[in-house]
Amino acid sequence: MEFSDDLLKWAELFFNKEWFHIGDTAITLSAVLGLILILALVSWLAKTVEKVVYNLASTRAGASINASSIYALSRISRYIILFI
Repeated sequence: MEFSDDLLKWAELFFNKEWFHIGDTAITLSAVLGLILILALVSWLAKTVEKVVYNLASTRAGASINASSIYALSRISRYIILFI
């Protein structure tokens, strides 16, 4: 029990040690890892939405819309997700 408590305390100190400050915000390893995780998830979501929009537009539009318009629409949807 003592070892697990010590390990948890060490991990808490390791992940929450302040590297530097930006204004009043302390930058820690856990903050950086959280940012990386959020960016990765948003990037994956945007890529998935782009593929879905492209596939739906391709199958539903048929020959009435050219491929470059469908590609542009799918890329715009990806950028909207990334910037929101």
